[in-house]
Amino acid sequence: VQSPVLPLLLPLADMIEAAASWMQMDGVRSGELWLLAELLEMPLPPGLVWVPLGALAGSSADAHAPRFGICDESTGEVLEGHPYESFFAEKLARVRHGHVAAHMQTDAQALLDGALEWRGRTASAAA
Repeated sequence: VQSPVLPLLLPLADMIEAAASWMQMDGVRSGELWLLAELLEMPLPPGLVWVPLGALAGSSADAHAPRFGICDESTGEVLEGHPYESFFAEKLARVRHGHVAAHMQTDAQALLDGALEWRGRTASAAA
């Protein structure tokens, strides 16, 4: 008997794998899927988009390098150090160490506000 839920999850498999790759996870445990779904649901600041890194010229061929990244839509530059990276890496570490509080809901607005502030700093530094 085939599960009725599995076909619903298959379209998300590539996105979940990409999010795990971006977070440099060596494997995804079932208890961590919620964290990846939360990451994928977080809005990016205006002008930033998720892009497959293999599609960008000169991208790394390293098998352990993330397959997706956050890109500035206007310049095509892949951005390093986005606040989501450290936030979700810390949250993953807490989850893997068994901290129940890590499962608490993320304040999406506060995280987005931090990302917008970071974006303003990186844009003015590039100018």
